[in-house]
Amino acid sequence: MATIARLNWRRILLHGALSGLAGGVVLAMFWYLAGVVPAHGDATGMGQYVASAAFGKIAFTSVAYAWIGLGLHALVSIAWGIGYVYMTQTQRNAVANPVVSGLIFGLVVWVVMQMVLASVQMLTVTGPNVGIGILGHTVFFGLPVALAARAQARGTA
Repeated sequence: MATIARLNWRRILLHGALSGLAGGVVLAMFWYLAGVVPAHGDATGMGQYVASAAFGKIAFTSVAYAWIGLGLHALVSIAWGIGYVYMTQTQRNAVANPVVSGLIFGLVVWVVMQMVLASVQMLTVTGPNVGIGILGHTVFFGLPVALAARAQARGTA
């Protein structure tokens, strides 16, 4: 008979939040370098774009929305990080190979976020955006989340 271990929710929330923030920072840097810099944009516009998913076009009218976008990006990243750490606590094989599980997790994040963007009519899946989006979410979000979660798990094990 299988034994069910109790989940340590404090650890899941803490490690998930930190892992999600790590992935969110790395993804934001990738977005900035791969999308904003080549378009001669700035970080303010990037934050406003994120905020526009929740507030619509009005987000482009004030710099304050850039900060709101940054906060939204952090919250979504934290939520995904918590989800990943929860998964590692319930699916032990995800811990065995963080590179594979992180890349797959990043792909799942990209697909779900595309559905979210489609629901608010902000979906822009065209040409190079697809490849850059998948690359960003797998290598620059999923992988850092998985590696950060693994490093934290080793530190507390």
